[in-house]
Amino acid sequence: MNLDKAHIERIAGEAIAGREDLFVLQVQVSPSADIVVTLDGDNGATLGECIEVSRYIESALEETGENFSLRVETPDITKAFSHPRQFRKNIGRILKIKTQSGSYEGKLDKIDRDELYISWKTREDKPIGKGKHTVEKQAVIPIGEIIEAKVKIQYHS
Repeated sequence: MNLDKAHIERIAGEAIAGREDLFVLQVQVSPSADIVVTLDGDNGATLGECIEVSRYIESALEETGENFSLRVETPDITKAFSHPRQFRKNIGRILKIKTQSGSYEGKLDKIDRDELYISWKTREDKPIGKGKHTVEKQAVIPIGEIIEAKVKIQYHS
């Protein structure tokens, strides 16, 4: 059977060869040959790019004579990130991040090779006198320490 996960991952990789901005996040193959390929990019993945990849994979798999269903999709914004490259396209957004040492919620300001830089505002007691004032906090989070990260969905009315 040529519908194994590794074979489909290779075909999906061929479909995006030469497109350094795109990457395959996940390939799932059910026992009943339902195939789901999750495609993302440094600037997201468009519907047209998903269709292109789907056609390429479908063409390659039709030669096997196997029955299958194929869906190429982009990641669900409510799901946790599964690839470090997903941080890049979310610069400027509010993230919820769980690490080995605690939790953070703040705006992703920048990312370098191994670390995220986030900032947020919080209310703290004034150093002198009574009352509270707003202060800007920042954190540098090593990517290797992140257990889970996802975009915080914000609704504005």
